[in-house]
Amino acid sequence: MAKQIIWTPQAEKTFNNIVVYLEENWTKKEVLNFIEATENIIRHIARNSKMFRQSFRKNLYETVVTKHNLLIF
Repeated sequence: MAKQIIWTPQAEKTFNNIVVYLEENWTKKEVLNFIEATENIIRHIARNSKMFRQSFRKNLYETVVTKHNLLIF
């Protein structure tokens, strides 16, 4: 059973800032690729968060979204 993913206000703000940056500096295709990659990772996290590497902090995990973006949860 998939877990519910709840974004913190800080996470939502950071994600939105990244999207705005991409919209201003990259093509629509790159923006959509970033959003799609993030959504794909979120689906995997909901199914099995333990499949990702553990962060340097206890009880946190991380994964690469793009070579410039790391998702920590």
